[in-house]
Amino acid sequence: MSKARKSSYNSAIDSMEERPKRRRVKTCRYIDDTYENEEARHIQQALANSRREIRRETYDAPFAPTYYPTVEQFKDPLSYIESIRDEAEKYGVVKIVPPEGWNPPDRINFDSDYKMPTKKQNISSLQQGGGFDDGAFYTLKEYKRMADSFAQKWYNEHYGCLPATDVPKEDIARSYWDMVETSQCSATVEYANDLDTIKFQSGFPSFDCRHMSTAFLAQRGVEPTEGKNADNIVALSDEMFSENYYARTGWNLNILPHMKGSIIHHLKTPLNGINIPWLYVGMLFSTFCWHTEDNYLYSINYSHMGATKQWYGVPASSFHQFEKAAKEILALVFKETPDVLHHMTLQVGPSQLIGRNVPVYQIHQDPGTFVVTFPMAYHGGFSYGFNIGEAVNFAIPDWLRYGAHAGEKYRMFARPSVLNFDRLLFTIKHNIAELPQWAHVLLAEEIVRVINHELYSRGNIRKQGVREKFLRKNNFDCIDDEACDYDDKRTCYLCNQACIFSAVVCGCDNVSVSCAAHFHRFCKCPMAKKVLITWSTDEDLNDIKRRMAVLINSHKPTLKIKYAKRIG
Repeated sequence: MSKARKSSYNSAIDSMEERPKRRRVKTCRYIDDTYENEEARHIQQALANSRREIRRETYDAPFAPTYYPTVEQFKDPLSYIESIRDEAEKYGVVKIVPPEGWNPPDRINFDSDYKMPTKKQNISSLQQGGGFDDGAFYTLKEYKRMADSFAQKWYNEHYGCLPATDVPKEDIARSYWDMVETSQCSATVEYANDLDTIKFQSGFPSFDCRHMSTAFLAQRGVEPTEGKNADNIVALSDEMFSENYYARTGWNLNILPHMKGSIIHHLKTPLNGINIPWLYVGMLFSTFCWHTEDNYLYSINYSHMGATKQWYGVPASSFHQFEKAAKEILALVFKETPDVLHHMTLQVGPSQLIGRNVPVYQIHQDPGTFVVTFPMAYHGGFSYGFNIGEAVNFAIPDWLRYGAHAGEKYRMFARPSVLNFDRLLFTIKHNIAELPQWAHVLLAEEIVRVINHELYSRGNIRKQGVREKFLRKNNFDCIDDEACDYDDKRTCYLCNQACIFSAVVCGCDNVSVSCAAHFHRFCKCPMAKKVLITWSTDEDLNDIKRRMAVLINSHKPTLKIKYAKRIG
């Protein structure tokens, strides 16, 4: 090897270790350069004008089930959600009403001086898929005053001087969807969404830190309690609904993602909205547009106070049906921005969906109740007035059926993934004893699939004459800041997915790497200049594959595995 080539080769390798970590960025708008935007605007305006002259067809979405757990069932939230999953996931979203005695202390501080950022939402433009402009900054007290004033003015103008409580929700919902679908009327509201509960506040009591890692607590500036361990989270039966209960129970959303029953508890780095709750402060008509959760995770939302929140959900079984219908209804929007559903800026009427045979279910969420959304379920909605909610993600083992699909979808649109599925899979394998027996097969089948794909890709790369260098083994003990920072450095230049087991680099670029799927588009240099970096040997991967095959063969015939098949 020449001295110049060797220098370039070493520079590419060294950059994997030395380059500063990448910042996570929001999804960028996908632009189709072949599409004439000017023509689109003219057509879209013509369609918008015609919409005003067309009477909107309406269909009533049936209500999703409401569950009423007993005190005994309520002790462990993850076990309870697992117990209702067979039925509940058929609706995409369900409501859970806590048993009598549930009365968490009010921790919302209306005297806080913290100024909340807001987003402006023009309700009559929600079918255009554009982003939301920044709104004003408010303290919580200022926002409530503004929201109440807006609501009262709207009720006076549209329903006479009736109190808000006297206006049927059906009438308000009809007004909302008339604005969205026909633009016959308009309203602009401000929504304080995705508020960091570390910087602002959580509506739940300060969490009991006994279940968290020392490293995680240090990131939040919290001293761990000595002499306690991760198993001491859920309050004892004689402490149910006592003063200390609400700081210890898994129904406290600060705690739920970190319980051992949630497989994302291996994530020891704080990610807002994933394992750190977000707070949502809304007003009349403030909207959360149709979306699925990051990585198709479960989510749980609690209403702390205020007006009812209107939810709509579509189950995972109708995921593709929903997307097909949305593209038919708003074809021009998808033509210009194919990944518009990833931006959470597009609203589609439930009647429009039901008219195309998409099953849509609705929920009225009142204060003191939970709403659970299931993996891969589209959901959206709006508020009937000022309210405060809090939400976070979690995952019970059946989520393994869905996680890989999120990664594949994100790769298609070059959307960065908040949580790398391959890393999580092998971290769970490292801690497989925590999983219930029935979930071992799910995990093993996904691992075998990942390894087969990895070995096949390596074979294709080697056939091109690409040289190879083993760098170091991955650490799958847990997913901490160090692991996330390292994954940021080895993210594919094209699809934005982290390369966990191998990547291709070239001496012509000391910064970028490519995944196995896109290495042929990486640069125009000869293949002999490129290097395949690996973080695991073929022997190690084949050994894991053999052990997973043994696990599958030993468990599958004897256990009742309902969920071994991946979603098609």
